[in-house]
Amino acid sequence: MSVYTIKPALLVAPLEYTLAAEGLFCTDQHGTRKWQMPWDDVAGAAFIEHKIKASRMRRLDLETGNHRETRSISYTGGLGDPAADPEGVAQLDLIAAILDRLAARDPTFQVSIGEYGRARVMIFAIGLA
Repeated sequence: MSVYTIKPALLVAPLEYTLAAEGLFCTDQHGTRKWQMPWDDVAGAAFIEHKIKASRMRRLDLETGNHRETRSISYTGGLGDPAADPEGVAQLDLIAAILDRLAARDPTFQVSIGEYGRARVMIFAIGLA
């Protein structure tokens, strides 16, 4: 079992992510479980990164089959070197550990890069405007 603590953004309380044999668990600073996702339920994953003005937003979305449920692990920080930001490094370490687990379960598991679905259409529309 591995535990990662990440403060997703400046004004957001830290979240604790636990990688266990049965799945991924997210709890808040009070120990209340916010969500859980069994490894066998993960049907898709997407890595998204945006750079907006002086900020970098990164997230990994994990989807269940038929897109019933999506869980995100996000982090927003400065544009500087990601390796110099301990919170950013912790998030990237967590993402790597999650993807390692998914690849061990299914060596053909693929991760999409970039926005998808309605968000992708909205970003395209904003770009046109």
